Amino acid sequence: MHFFLLLAVVLATPYAGATILTFDNLGLANSLAIPGAYGDNVTTLCDAVGCYGTGNGFTPDVTTSYNTVRISDDVVVFTYIDFWDNGYGDLVNVGFAATTPGYYGEVVLTAAPGWQIRLNSFDLGGWPEANYLNQPVRILDQSGNILIDYSPTTIQGAGPSHSTFTPNLTVAGSIRIQWGNNFNTGIDNINFDQVPLGAQIPEPGTWTLLALGAAAVWVGRRNPLPCYKSR
Repeated sequence: MHFFLLLAVVLATPYAGATILTFDNLGLANSLAIPGAYGDNVTTLCDAVGCYGTGNGFTPDVTTSYNTVRISDDVVVFTYIDFWDNGYGDLVNVGFAATTPGYYGEVVLTAAPGWQIRLNSFDLGGWPEANYLNQPVRILDQSGNILIDYSPTTIQGAGPSHSTFTPNLTVAGSIRIQWGNNFNTGIDNINFDQVPLGAQIPEPGTWTLLALGAAAVWVGRRNPLPCYKSR
């Protein structure tokens, strides 16, 4: 019992929750727009819009929006991205830029006042099960400042396969994920946390180490080393 209480304390803070946007159960035909409310204030595995994966909990203080952005001047041309159910490498149920070459897909995550967003990871795949060379992939803040630029990079799809990006980046306000230069690159499994503003955030792997440490403490208490008297 003491071990589980200790483990609960270790894992409870500072994260307040984690959501994975999987684009599952949206009820959409291919090439229809993903609802802008998908991913807003997530408190359950499935809501009226769709379903999600969960990491450490949920993200009731984060909202989402989706855009198709012209690469030449970073102007939003559509306030949505489109849905496709398969063929983007080995990914299923993805989002992609809603028009022809020359446009990013964009996912925007926005935290409520008093919160930050930690972007843990996301997947990209190429259609139809194809690799795409020299692709732009970048992370921006709400002012348009580039925080991480993976460009140019290869988005995997052949095999089938996919590429995984792990920014492990914490940002107050909004964080923008932009990818691809055409609609043949799709995004999936966007994993993010909401975090109290100003909190110090361990790297994801640190949680495992903390949990192992808690287990070691518990085992030590249960099985103390023998004590020998000196003669």
